[in-house]
Amino acid sequence: MLYYSAGMLFTLMERQSLSHICVSPSNPLRLVRYDQIYSYICDNYPMTSARTIAEYFHISQSYLCKLFHENGTTVTTVIQEIRLQQARNLLEQSDLSVQNIAELVGYHDLTYFIKLFKRYFSVTPYQYRKKYQSTKKLSQPTVT
Repeated sequence: MLYYSAGMLFTLMERQSLSHICVSPSNPLRLVRYDQIYSYICDNYPMTSARTIAEYFHISQSYLCKLFHENGTTVTTVIQEIRLQQARNLLEQSDLSVQNIAELVGYHDLTYFIKLFKRYFSVTPYQYRKKYQSTKKLSQPTVT
């Protein structure tokens, strides 16, 4: 397992001297790692997975999963939430088709995307866009 501090890789001897450090969520080294990984997911959400994240940070997938578990979530949940929030933003701000939006945020199976979106927002992407557009029209002042 590799440890990073301020973007630098510790030597083997420095890593061994850190082996006594507690690995609880309150440990600053682990929180920095979680924040770095979360930022990476935000920047790469359409094409990321637990495997690619672990490879990028040179850690095992089990260590990655443990980091997220200690923060009360899972890697998959965080990736899904970020993708779905981005999809929601695209539904609000663009006229792209739901199929295109699904692909842009990393879902190539439209049915699966719609199922996840509905589970997360309680409406389908189509219903969400329609509801958002009608709310937006009602909130715009009318010109007379």
